[in-house]
Amino acid sequence: MLLGTRAEGESQWIDAVMAAAAAEAMSGGFSEVETAHLLMGLSRVAQASSTLPAHVVGGLSAEFRSLGIAPQEFRRGLRRILGHGGGGHDRGSIHRSAACRAVFAEAQRRAAAEGAPAGLVHLFQASLASLASVSKDHPADFEVPEEL
Repeated sequence: MLLGTRAEGESQWIDAVMAAAAAEAMSGGFSEVETAHLLMGLSRVAQASSTLPAHVVGGLSAEFRSLGIAPQEFRRGLRRILGHGGGGHDRGSIHRSAACRAVFAEAQRRAAAEGAPAGLVHLFQASLASLASVSKDHPADFEVPEEL
């Protein structure tokens, strides 16, 4: 289980986010799932929200809307920022980077502070906070195109 205790029905969607993030990482030539890949997976789930149960992804879609983010364009922008990982992925599975594991821990902490099970919204918020921290600490390494 990736996030410990989860809301009813939420587990399969968190797993779906991880599967989408892993696919993004592998297709980009990365050897690990990074936080940006996790955000790409979240944007895929938010984009497909019309076909998923509202109680599972409604909060995630609302988070994207509240920030004025269109999930598909967001994912495309992240791909442009990341470029190609330079390596190939030759293993059967791909693992989360240390930074990505820290995002999951932060999502768990945020949920615990609310007295709620960790879910997609916590994962989204923790992912954005992690990237904001990286961009603040290393602004020259993290140039965000205006279309994001």
